[in-house]
Amino acid sequence: IYSNTVRRLENSLREMANIDPLTGICNRRKMHQILKNSLEVKENHPYRAVIAMMDVDFFKKVNDTYGHDAGDEVLLALAHLLFEKQNNTDGFYVSRWGGEEFLVFYEKYKHSKDEIKQYFEDLRKEIQDMVVKVNNKELQITITMGLAFYEDGESIHNLIKVADDNLYEGKKTGRNRVIS
Repeated sequence: IYSNTVRRLENSLREMANIDPLTGICNRRKMHQILKNSLEVKENHPYRAVIAMMDVDFFKKVNDTYGHDAGDEVLLALAHLLFEKQNNTDGFYVSRWGGEEFLVFYEKYKHSKDEIKQYFEDLRKEIQDMVVKVNNKELQITITMGLAFYEDGESIHNLIKVADDNLYEGKKTGRNRVIS
């Protein structure tokens, strides 16, 4: 009985350490583990991967206008859509990075960079067309996304920085876009 209780507690603690409590998808800590396990072992092997950093446009306005519960519903709807992509796409991982930011890691794809850019553009459009129902109101959101393609030997830190820089370039140049 004691060992079963300890095992359940360990599993519970592990889940709390790796899962975002609001959205139920993996958190920043877990995504760092995924990135490390995937990218740091690829020395001298051809490998394709992309990171997409995304941020909900004008999220503060949603919270200020409709309340924080509405903001939570927006985050839940976005996380649900991304999680569905994860379940239906091999090598596709999603995480809540912080606040209204999400990070997607897509590895081992068999497409060109242009096709991957189009994939994320289609995802952006799908999110734009999504309707979130909150307190008898229908909200639509947009996201801005920055992409960074893995190059052999590139550090995880640099890859995330490039994606983040591209995200903020998209924010500065009009939002609701994908920048690579």
